[in-house]
Formats: sequence, structure tokens, C-alpha cells
Amino acid sequence: MPHEDQAPVASIRPAEGVRVVRAAGAVIAESAHALESRLGDDPAGMIWLPRAEAGEPFLERTEATFELPGLGHARLLDVIGVNEALRAAAWILERPAEGAESLADHIAFDPEQVTLERL
Repeated sequence: MPHEDQAPVASIRPAEGVRVVRAAGAVIAESAHALESRLGDDPAGMIWLPRAEAGEPFLERTEATFELPGLGHARLLDVIGVNEALRAAAWILERPAEGAESLADHIAFDPEQVTLERL
């Protein structure tokens, strides 16, 4: 049994299907190579798109960082559209935790700010 202050173990696997991210009225990312992470027995997974397929021209790094339990140290990204900016709508792991190294160079999006679809 894990110690109380130990982060939950993340499971990482390929995400099924093609993943599309829509924000600010446009498709900003599409990938058939996304990964899905899950922490412990949490049924909600997080989808990570390879950086090269994650709409980098639409992303702007912020100064804000945070810890994702079981995954590592992340930096927030703003999604910049033609007519609007979605603040802190994505993040990238700057220092993946042990076991989450496969998420390096991948970007996750906040599903409350963007539409993430599986085709």
C-alpha cells in the first residue's frame, strides 16, 4: 500500500483513435499518436498529444508552473486564437516524474476550455 504522501502511480498507454482539439473556432491540433494517462483508479484519463502535432503555433508558454501528481512538473500554456486567448488551457511536462517519461514532449489540453474529440 502506498505511503500517504506518495503520489498515485500513473498508467500511460496509447490513446485509441485520432484525437482532435478545437478551440477559438478552429482545429488547432490533430494526432493519431496521442497518449492517455490515468492516475491510480481514477476513471478520467488525460489525453496528451505529441508536441509536433499539438498546434504549437497556437500555444504560448506562461510563467506559471505546477505539479501534476504522479506525472511531474508542468508549465501552463495559453491557447492563442485569431479572436481570443484561452488562458492556461494547456500544459506540458517540463520534468516528468519517474514512470511518466513517455509524456515528455507531449501537451495536454484542459477539456473545460477546449473541445477534445476522438474520431
